[in-house]
Amino acid sequence: MSRRCDRIPLQGAIFPLLLLTLLAALPRSVGASERQVADRVVICFDEASFLREITAWDDERFWPVLLWDSGLVPKFIEAFRPGQVLLAEYAPKPGVSKQACLDAVADAWGVERGGKAASTRLLLDALEARGSLPRGAVLLSESSPELLGGTALAAGRFHIPLFLETEEKQRARVALEKAELCRSAVAELLDGCGIAYREPSGDLDFLVVANDMPFGYVPSDPRTHPGGYTLDDLLARGGDSKRWAATGRLVGGPARSVYMAMCAFFLQPDRGLFFSRYTTQGQGAFAFYSPKEAPALLGRFFPADAVRHPDATLAKWREIQWPEGNRSGFLHVNSSGGAANWSTSKGNASFFDVPETVPAVVHYTHSGSAAQPFNSDSIAGRWLENGAFIYFGSYAEPYLTAFVPPDELARRVVAGMPLGAAMRHPYSGKGWAERQMKKDDPESRVRFNVSAPWKLAYFGDPSYRLTGINPKRLEPERRTRGYFATTSRFRRARRTAADQKAAHRLAKIGIVLIEEAKGDLVNDSAWLKTARTDPGPELAGRMQREMTRVWVTSIRRAGAEALHAERSLGKLLRVPRGLQRITREGGSSVESGRIVAAFAKEFVAGLSLLPDIDKELKRRLAGQVLGAACCFEHSAASAKPLFAWINETCTALGVETSEVKETVLENDWISQAAREAVTRYLAKK
Repeated sequence: MSRRCDRIPLQGAIFPLLLLTLLAALPRSVGASERQVADRVVICFDEASFLREITAWDDERFWPVLLWDSGLVPKFIEAFRPGQVLLAEYAPKPGVSKQACLDAVADAWGVERGGKAASTRLLLDALEARGSLPRGAVLLSESSPELLGGTALAAGRFHIPLFLETEEKQRARVALEKAELCRSAVAELLDGCGIAYREPSGDLDFLVVANDMPFGYVPSDPRTHPGGYTLDDLLARGGDSKRWAATGRLVGGPARSVYMAMCAFFLQPDRGLFFSRYTTQGQGAFAFYSPKEAPALLGRFFPADAVRHPDATLAKWREIQWPEGNRSGFLHVNSSGGAANWSTSKGNASFFDVPETVPAVVHYTHSGSAAQPFNSDSIAGRWLENGAFIYFGSYAEPYLTAFVPPDELARRVVAGMPLGAAMRHPYSGKGWAERQMKKDDPESRVRFNVSAPWKLAYFGDPSYRLTGINPKRLEPERRTRGYFATTSRFRRARRTAADQKAAHRLAKIGIVLIEEAKGDLVNDSAWLKTARTDPGPELAGRMQREMTRVWVTSIRRAGAEALHAERSLGKLLRVPRGLQRITREGGSSVESGRIVAAFAKEFVAGLSLLPDIDKELKRRLAGQVLGAACCFEHSAASAKPLFAWINETCTALGVETSEVKETVLENDWISQAAREAVTRYLAKK
């Protein structure tokens, strides 16, 4: 966060109590919170079976339905702790369509459609027949990777699904004119449905972007602020810039967008953490944003801790977050920096310091943490990939007063406001800030309103509320038809095409994470069978990524106690033979290298926190982990951080880089390019 913020007045920071009360009032329609929850989780392995399972919901009862992902599904199951886990059989008709999604939403609402195809009009009529209004709308497109996540959100929240195709896609940064076209297209869709939405007190409270429209745009006068604005904050605004709905966006493809929706439906945090590097002294803006009352206020829902400046150091962060990863379901960070780096009270952190996490709500008061949400080598991208289901941050320098202070945020949350509204300022003519574009040139000073369409971005379900209450669950009925009754039956299932067979075996490896509770989860023989499949280069890379994620998760699950047993740890750190085979035969992926490198830094840095391990053992363990990380492909962009953490971890352990050189290079299957690069780097130290 820019230090210039310290000179911006804090006018309009407190939300009017009347509006807060209105937004916290009882829902105007049926919603996910009014349904009863069956004590089961259904895991699907293809998109068509996912839609089929969603249609089994009705307006009175539902349950979590997930698309298989080896990293996210185990996190959800561990947090939800279901009484029943079902593995859905593959659907006979693969693929999804606009009509299939509309039909699934209608069936999930319990709409009697008499065999007719569902439509937006039918869904609106169904809500009207119940005496309800649509509280939200979800923007979908058939080409969007988040189509299933958006469909699930509409089905679970009783939001209206609206299909909108855009020429430019998520990663594009468009001109203001094209951003306005997107806003006009959304308005036209809502007007066509007859929904009264144009005022803050209108029918719609929430707008969710689950199509692949652009994320950022450039203002007409770039002088007003470099870095661009977020399209999401423009969409739900009228011509007078007043916000009529809270917006959110689903990202990450089918499995992750579904995970984001299911976490919002069924999970509540059980602990919180405020980590603030802002000063607590004086009357300046930074002191105002230091959390004071917030931990105690959220204590109504769950225990919340606070680490404040000067204790909020990088060493303290790693001590809290390693080796189990982040265990706080609500995390608020005050920092400064950019998309890939952030500061602490002592030491600079990077996206490598974003840990694995339980399903979590993450908020960064920080200049540009959400500048690259589609890049996993960024702060927002890494949190979302590692398990956060809601993330709030800034696309570019927004100035500090664009954020809601943590104490005020906590007051809003406790009052019952949904997070999508609680984390943003309402429109206010008082929220002015100034920026001088050229030094000593008073005419170049630009004044702008941080409550107008701006730079802050919300990822996830904006209607999610912190309640601290997990609803009582219904005992699920026993089911066999449409599901694999046993995991052995799941393993015996076979597909016809070679690539489908390989994909099925891929899922078979991952299912081990559900079956086993202990840390040592890797079965070499099963992995070798999978590796012997000849899937082709593209699927081989995908298989290696999946294997890598399972392997790294198994090491992390072993816990800190395994560090005290070199034999046990050595077994876990041995790269499985199946994974070695795919890597040797050209199935390497840069993503696998990034996964292992990120874990290696986290793991080795954690060794320094265990003083009862002698130096020689630390050196050997560091060498083993660093050696494993170097066995995978690394892009030119990741080479510099790769070398940086080699140096950093050696410093943390108090050993010379030359001491780990031979251990790092002792694996004979390290690629020649990696061997030469690491050798050159270590030779310079």
